[in-house]
Amino acid sequence: MLVATYSPAPKTQRFMSALSLGMALLVAASAWAMLSPEASRSITYLLPIITVLVILGAPLLILAMASNRAAEEAIIGKALRVALAVEEER
Repeated sequence: MLVATYSPAPKTQRFMSALSLGMALLVAASAWAMLSPEASRSITYLLPIITVLVILGAPLLILAMASNRAAEEAIIGKALRVALAVEEER
């Protein structure tokens, strides 16, 4: 019996952790900019807008990564089918 597992690449794990940390920092910076009387008006306006755009764009980035993963899984699945077909011919 052949078993195939699809564990995420370490690079993907690091990227997702960095993305989560970056988004948390953006949210914290946006809260600081909106609540701080010292922040300039442009930062008070632009930083929350950028944060919202990053949060809205993150699912698209994750979808692109998932699509790449599906392609890799399809390649492995095809290799398994070919290996099973060769094994059955023997």
